[in-house]
Formats: sequence, C-alpha cells, structure tokens
Amino acid sequence: MKDRLTTGQMARLNGISEKALRIYHKEGLLVPEYVDESSGYRYYSIFQSARLDMIQQMRTMGLGIGEIREVLALPDANALERFMDGYADRLEQEMRRMALARDMAKSYADTCRRIREKPEEESIRIEKLPRQRILMFLLDKAPEYAGGLPCDDIRVWEYCLRYVKRQMCEREIPLSLFGNVGGIVSRENFRRGNFLATGAFVKAPEDFYYEDDFMRTGEIPEGESLCLYMERLFAENGDWRESEKMGELREELARRGLEAAGDYYGEVIADTPAFHYSGRNMLLRMRIAIGRNFV
Repeated sequence: MKDRLTTGQMARLNGISEKALRIYHKEGLLVPEYVDESSGYRYYSIFQSARLDMIQQMRTMGLGIGEIREVLALPDANALERFMDGYADRLEQEMRRMALARDMAKSYADTCRRIREKPEEESIRIEKLPRQRILMFLLDKAPEYAGGLPCDDIRVWEYCLRYVKRQMCEREIPLSLFGNVGGIVSRENFRRGNFLATGAFVKAPEDFYYEDDFMRTGEIPEGESLCLYMERLFAENGDWRESEKMGELREELARRGLEAAGDYYGEVIADTPAFHYSGRNMLLRMRIAIGRNFV
C-alpha cells in the first residue's frame, strides 16, 4: 500500500481536483490501479501520472472526453501523429474563423464610430484612399443579372444581396465577410452614364483568396478618387438617389478636367439596419478613381 496514492494524494500531486479524477475514472480514461472492494477507496500508482499528464495536456488543447478516449486507444506513434496532424488542421480552420469573427466585431464597432464621425454629406472632394482587398461577385456572369442592376432601385439591390449571400453559403465562404456589400459600375458604363452595376463586393482579409466563374478576389487600388458621401439615400418620393449622385460625379469630373481612371465603387462604409426596423440606413462613399483628361 505504501506505493499507492489515494484520490486526494493523486489530485494534490498533479494539481487537479478529486472530482476530475472521478470523472476520468467513470469515463475510462484513468482507472485507479487498485480499488478496495470493502471500502470502495481508489488507489493510484505514481506511474499513472504520465497518463494523467497526457490527459491534462489534451484537455488544455481543447480535446473533449471522447476525443481523448480515442487518442488513448491509438495503437502506436504513427496513429497518434495522424490524429494530431488532423487536429492541428482543424485548429487552423477554427483560428481563421475566429479571426474573421474578431474582424467582424471590430467592423461593427467601426460602423458606429463612422456614423458618429461622418464627414460632411454630399460634398464632392478628392481623397487619396488606401488599397483595399475585396471579394467580388461578378453579377454580369449570372443569368438573372446579365444586363446589370439599375443603381436607382433599392428593392432590386436587396434581392441581389440575397443572391450574394447564397453564393457565399454554397461555397462555404464565412458569412462573417457578408456585410457592407457595395456595388461596382464598370468604367465604361460610368463614362457613358449607363449606371448599371455589373458587380458587387465585400471587404476581404489580405490572406483571403477565392476564384471561380462567378466570384474572385481582387482589390480597389490605392490612389486618388473623386468621392461623395451620402446618408440620405432616399428622395422624398422614395426613389433611391445613387444614380442621381453618380451623374453629379460625372459632371464634376468634367468640370475639373478629370476622367474616370477606374471602376466606380459604391462603398458602404456604415450600415446599421439593426437600429432602423423599416430597412437599411447606410453611409455610402461613392468613389471613382481619377486621372487627368488630356483630350
């Protein structure tokens, strides 16, 4: 008996609760070396501490009781290696998901700050904006949107957002990226005053990549853009005003002797539908990259 440890002694030596030891016994993870049939007392061997060390380490790694039981039943080191490689891969995926969730939480907080500190509305200015990585949805590749979406009908756009969301779900792209979806009008359409959106986009992390026939990762380049901020996006008659304001951007380009040097982006920099039960309340940055018109 002198080499046997009571449950309390085993717990104290290993920095664990007696309750945890009883659970491990019940679950078959760590069965006491000896149980006194007359008293029911459990006794452990000091050498069982090595198995307990492994159990505690795996609990720290986040493994559940069932997974630990699976590990302890593995036949050899090769099997343990395969299990741990697979678990490490799962952890990597979870870390990416958590990082996206963290970024989404920060984005919501940024939204509130932008609403509080919004710039002067509807004034047109030139801004030097940083590069922005985005995930683009190629609407003109989808049969239902092949002709482009009019930028003066918010109802059509809301249905388009459902399409964007479905595309992400079907491809198992984290929905933490689904937020503040903006519209894209090609430079050619913008120059012609043909305000039909042929793409949509969301912001994406720098290490994110995806590409197929309907979606791809890209970027909004760094550089100077002619910008206009809008919050009151509905006219008194209920019409969506984005097309009207895009026309004003075109006129301002001509007045300043500038030309569109890239696509138009209707960038939603704040969107708080949670506080406006009848619909969306956006802060929209309308931006078009600029270049000198030498013609």
